[in-house]
This record gives sequence, C-alpha cells and structure tokens, in this order.
Amino acid sequence: MANLEQFIQNMINMCNDNSYGYRLGGWGPKDYDCASSIITALRNAGFDTGSATYTGNMAAELCARGWTRLSVGTSLNRGDILLNEVNHVALYVGNNQLAEFSSDYDGVSGDSSGKEASVHGYYNFPWDCILRYKGNTETEEIKNVHLYEWNGGDNQRWKLIKDTDGFYEMQCKGNGLFLDVHEGKDENGQNVVAYKRNGTNAQKWKIIPVNDSILGNFAFELAPKINTNKRLDVFGNGVDNHTNIDIYDTNGSDAQRFYMRPIGEGYYQIININSLKSVDGGGIL
Repeated sequence: MANLEQFIQNMINMCNDNSYGYRLGGWGPKDYDCASSIITALRNAGFDTGSATYTGNMAAELCARGWTRLSVGTSLNRGDILLNEVNHVALYVGNNQLAEFSSDYDGVSGDSSGKEASVHGYYNFPWDCILRYKGNTETEEIKNVHLYEWNGGDNQRWKLIKDTDGFYEMQCKGNGLFLDVHEGKDENGQNVVAYKRNGTNAQKWKIIPVNDSILGNFAFELAPKINTNKRLDVFGNGVDNHTNIDIYDTNGSDAQRFYMRPIGEGYYQIININSLKSVDGGGIL
C-alpha cells in the first residue's frame, strides 16, 4: 500500500547517506539521478509509478496513478514533487526544505562532497508544476493518527479551537481534518483518526494539566468528550514511528501524557512525554 510518509523518509535517508551519489542515468544500487532517485523512493514506499523513467514522463505516469498536477505558486505540502519536465525534479519535505539528487562532483560512486544528494533550503529552479498525491479520494476524509518523529511537516501541526463548553477541537494543518475517536465509540483501544469536521463529541477534547512533582504543569492529558474517563493514549506505551494512537481508561501513565508546544500561527506540536515523538495526523489506515 502506498505510504506518502515512507516515500518522504526514503528520499531523506538516501540524501543523508553519503554512500549514495549522483550519476546521470543511474538506477542504483547506490548512484541515481534526480528522477530515478524520486521514482525509486516512491516504489520502495509502495507507489505504482507506471512507466515513469525520467522528468519528461513523470507527470503523465504519476497523474494516472493518484497524483494531481498543480500550478507553481500553490502553497506547498510535505510530500509534494517539484518538477521541471526538461531538466530537474526534487521533493518538498516541509519546513521550507527540499530533498534532491543534483549533480556529480567528482565522477566517483557515492557522495564524497556531501553535495550530490542533500536536504537543503527551498529554491525556485524554476519549476513547471507541482505533483501532489491525492490517492483514493474517499480516503482523503480520514487519516490515521500515530506517533512520528518531529519533521516540521504540517501533519504534525495542530490548531486548537476552543468550544463554548471548554472543550477543544484539534485541526491538523496538513489535511484540515480533526482529531476524532473513530466511529464515536468510547471503548478501550478504540482507534483515533483525523476525520472531516462533524461537530460531534468524538471530536471534542478536554485539555487537563498534569499536576506532577517532576513535570509540573507542563504536561497534559486529553480526554474525549464522549467519555471523559478515557484518555488519548499511545498504544502499548510504544516509542516507534507509526505507533498507533487510541483511547483508553485514564491510568496516569506516560502513554497518556503530552507536551503542547506552540510553534506559531496558532498551531501546536503535541509531543508524547515518553517517546518525545509527535502526534501525526497523516497516517494511512
């Protein structure tokens, strides 16, 4: 199954590993060009890339398989592919950063310079278009919520919208969806998702400061309005990327405690205090 976040991480990992380098027309196992690196990262994340082989046919092949072509100037999302159909392609990874394979500096396999493949600040190539993954449109109204290391992406940025009764709705910047107890069921282990706004108590959360001698008032628990004896909970108190988020009876464990770090423009990073990883609203169900 296609996994956009895995695609992004594949590309970042290749760019940060100097055993990978640039070679025009290269298809690995260690040397790639701008297009083959993107296509390989996509394939290794479960994407169907069709007959895509170079910048000139990437748009047609990907747009026939769940991607859409957007005009330059569209606000960028993490995971967008920036394409010049004649000369170059790069991946936008969020926080005004690009990941790309750019040029061969020494004619030797790998990247002794650290410049052939890298993650660095955004620049205007200029690009012809932006390719954005839409997938199955039916799934765009719901995403899984899980833990993931902080990457600056919009799926880890949450806006808190206070209701008149003191509860909050929490909106994911990346997709506009709201933190939601799936199907409104208040059972232990019930999955938490990001879902289109519906105004139900499954999307309203009480933010409860933790009174702790060590943590002070810097940590919080999140109780769903459908049952305030439950808490937002990291499944199994896990620490790995993609660990699921559910609800569970309040138990005072670190699996149910979070830091709320303001990150500008009214958004917060929600950080589990045990793993120090972020609540991410862009997972695949």
